[in-house]
Amino acid sequence: MNDKWLKQYKENYNGKSEEAKSIEGFLKETYNGASYIPWATMERLTYMQDANAEFKTIETETGDIVWTDMFVNENLVENKDGIVNRTSAMVMSHFVKVSCTFLGKTFVEEYPIQEQDYSAAKIYNQNLVNKALKRALAKVASRATGLGLKLYENKDLQFDEKEEEKKPEVKKTTKKEVKVEEPKKVEEPKKVELTEEQKVQDILDGGETSAFLNGERTFEPQEVIEELDATKFSYPKEITDLCALIKTSDKDKMTKVLQSINVPILRQHGFTLSLEDTDNTLCEKLSHFQDVSVFTRAITNMLD
Repeated sequence: MNDKWLKQYKENYNGKSEEAKSIEGFLKETYNGASYIPWATMERLTYMQDANAEFKTIETETGDIVWTDMFVNENLVENKDGIVNRTSAMVMSHFVKVSCTFLGKTFVEEYPIQEQDYSAAKIYNQNLVNKALKRALAKVASRATGLGLKLYENKDLQFDEKEEEKKPEVKKTTKKEVKVEEPKKVEEPKKVELTEEQKVQDILDGGETSAFLNGERTFEPQEVIEELDATKFSYPKEITDLCALIKTSDKDKMTKVLQSINVPILRQHGFTLSLEDTDNTLCEKLSHFQDVSVFTRAITNMLD
């Protein structure tokens, strides 16, 4: 047991150290009223107690600062007419890792890359990455030193869900009122109750699952804007069709899609997909994927 670390940790957590007493003057509030300590304050207070403290950004095996988990989620949905439709979605999570060594004890924090409202970001940019790194720094410093840790115990923005707006209560009246019969409403068809798994899938595919279940949509194959000659490079048609989809889709949208999926592709296959690739080069890369049809559906969903 590191007695020096434990003693300082307890003083910080209980607000007895000089640094802990100064925190209140630096507290900020988020848009929803939650209190937090700026990363610069946490870094300064950490060094004031341990000049040899060290913060590190942990990189992936390929030298990236963004860590990405990716998998393709497939689901079979049967609507009321008995028609079975297959839906698929590429599920990705992006996060950063930082460490803090304080008085000889090291802590590691994994922090998700989030939008402004703290929801998970499907597509990230350098601003979101930088925010995640600074939030991770503040949190790992708090965990290592005990400074401001009670703020996370009360409300941790990394895990708390957004609060729903409460509807105003309608006060009941004691006066007798004359009842007026309202015209009978035509009952709408009952909506199919989704399972928990289907609810998750419905969120991932933008409402397609519920639409299929209630007969509001049927699966139609995607129209191929431009087909490549399948025999030109001797690649299967599903590969040349995917190549055409990548090349002919909106450039800005496809650039964002490739930015999101290239990290796991590089980690698994050792290459990335680029709009600058020739048709032959792109088809050759796509031929390495185990299930091109699933990959095509996932990219199509991300473009919508």
